[in-house]
Amino acid sequence: MVDGHVPTSKFKSRLSLILVIGVFAVPVIIAKLALNNHWYNEGVTNQGELVQNPLHLSELGIDVDSNAKQWLIIYGLPQACDDKCDKALFSINQSYHALGRETGRVTPLVLNPEGNNGQLLDKLNSNHWQVQAPSLRASLRVLPTQVYVADPLGNVMMIYQLPETEHEFKQFSQDLLSDMRKLLKYSRIG
Repeated sequence: MVDGHVPTSKFKSRLSLILVIGVFAVPVIIAKLALNNHWYNEGVTNQGELVQNPLHLSELGIDVDSNAKQWLIIYGLPQACDDKCDKALFSINQSYHALGRETGRVTPLVLNPEGNNGQLLDKLNSNHWQVQAPSLRASLRVLPTQVYVADPLGNVMMIYQLPETEHEFKQFSQDLLSDMRKLLKYSRIG
């Protein structure tokens, strides 16, 4: 050691060691920060919420046999269909028609409680839409603030919350369409 300086060979070896450690440690530290602070998309590609607890159409009182081999988009109408209800039906209809050649694999289903607005249901194309009276079980489980997607085996898979604003309804329609396209693309049933 001359004049308090570390010899250059020792300095270079320490610097090399620090660089090697840094090359491996820095990415791990950045990854840990990204994980903890949610700086990334978690790989979720679906827009709706996956159903956590198994739910079958028979639990809702919906006849599985009459809907065999069909994907269902289910909406339970409220007692009085307001503007939000009307927009929900329009959005579901738009998403359904946007499926194009895949529409034959999908059936929009409306659960219509007694005394609901018949004029509203006249707007729905009976060649595509099914209208059923909800069972008591369906009335308790199918909320008018949600839209449900069921697979051809009768399992309810996804739930979508109805939006509040006009702009959000456009996004809702796009989200439903995106998820339905993915489901139909990868499905080996229905």
